Amino acid sequence: MNGELKRLSSKNIEDIICCPGGLEVQEKEFLGDLSRTISWREMMVEIGLEGFIFYNEGTPRGFIEYMPAETAPYPIEAPSFAVIMCFHWATLDKEDEEEHHREENEMLNILIKETKHEFKGLAVLAWDHPVHFPVDMFKELGFDVIEKQDYLSLMYLAFDRPSKKPSLLGPNFESRDLSDQGKVAVDVGFSHRCPYSIHHQQKVKRAVKELDTDDIELKIHEIDTREEAVNYSISPWNWDWVFANGEKVPVHRLEIEEIKDVFREKIIQN
Repeated sequence: MNGELKRLSSKNIEDIICCPGGLEVQEKEFLGDLSRTISWREMMVEIGLEGFIFYNEGTPRGFIEYMPAETAPYPIEAPSFAVIMCFHWATLDKEDEEEHHREENEMLNILIKETKHEFKGLAVLAWDHPVHFPVDMFKELGFDVIEKQDYLSLMYLAFDRPSKKPSLLGPNFESRDLSDQGKVAVDVGFSHRCPYSIHHQQKVKRAVKELDTDDIELKIHEIDTREEAVNYSISPWNWDWVFANGEKVPVHRLEIEEIKDVFREKIIQN
């Protein structure tokens, strides 16, 4: 990996590429206050968030974060383990998956070397996805699958022989269904850790506001702390979800008008 490596601290959080002005969010339109990605990390640093920011020619290009499992905002039970929170490398060519994979693999190797003398191992929630937290990348690094929920796999890498493998808690959250009352219950889970999650939550809020009807009851659930991650855990776990009368809404790929159409259809079904 070419360039400069700096430890994450309260003084350089703003250099994370997913925070305002970073390469991941530049030239994209987001709803909501993305500065909350900074204040959330400032809060997490106080309870154990650590990591690295990677620079190339002075420009922040990537980051990787981890926390003790005991305080990490994930529904993972893993005493004396660290949880890999988030990592991402922003390629200048969005189609360059080879660079993306190579640099993220190197970031993970640095993290493994950094944590192996402090923790019993690492735990991560990996995805059946070629780019986002890919299961195959973690397998290449020696991680094993413990538990699988649909597209999501709890994986771990033990440095010492643990007395107990990491495990997932929950699911504990049950979405509402108000169809018997002629209403649509909209439940939204989101986290200030991610600009996309902030954006998705704002899309739903705007859709509900523009529909301007008493037929929709909206509840927003923040998933910013460990307690919230456990209390609002679904299967497969995520910090970014929407339900309408118990049915999952793929908010990440819908525009506001399409979200409104989903809610209108739910109202008609009642």
